[in-house]
Amino acid sequence: MQNKIFLPLAIIIAGGLIAGALYFGGNGDRVSNDAEEPSFEKMSPVSEGDHIFGNPSAPIKLVEYSDTQCPYCRAFHQTMKMLMADFAPEGKVAWVYRHFAILGPESVTEAHATECAADQGGNEMFWKFIDAMFTAKNDNARFPVSASIETVAKGVGLDMEKFRTCQESRKFEEKILAERQNAANAGAQGTPYTLIVNAKNEPMAVIPGALPYESAKQVVEEALKNI
Repeated sequence: MQNKIFLPLAIIIAGGLIAGALYFGGNGDRVSNDAEEPSFEKMSPVSEGDHIFGNPSAPIKLVEYSDTQCPYCRAFHQTMKMLMADFAPEGKVAWVYRHFAILGPESVTEAHATECAADQGGNEMFWKFIDAMFTAKNDNARFPVSASIETVAKGVGLDMEKFRTCQESRKFEEKILAERQNAANAGAQGTPYTLIVNAKNEPMAVIPGALPYESAKQVVEEALKNI
């Protein structure tokens, strides 16, 4: 199935790709490769432990590896929300969010905050929190003086004592680092990095960056033709 659409999608991507934040330079953290060669097929299968927006049994899943400190991820988050508005109501497409926290310690801290939110309020609170976080940030994906992780947590109604205790515990850090490693093993070279899989977790296509909405929609529509 992958061969049917991968080349056409590669052409679409090449024509509309906006580069994401690369982790091989600047202040990004390096990620080691346990695998001999990075490969799309080495992506961890979607499971109940993932943060899924939409129908968990959707025939198409967009598995996004993202960093909340990445400006391109902030922009692409809105694109993904638009795609879900288009396709999620029919139950055909779901969005899976995974951490690719590569831009320094704050990336890991913010990723951990989203997990602490989910720890309190489940999947619904995870999405509410990450939406609020991206909304609170400026175009550079940084908090202005008037905002912080704590103001986001208060704004979405979290129990602040439990939230602070969770953050201090770092109990989700292992999960975050594992997802970061899995992204690298699956071929990610920057953020955002989105893999399209079918219901059997078989690879269909890759979106290696912040593709504009119309181009991303075309990719999804092409994938749906091949399920």
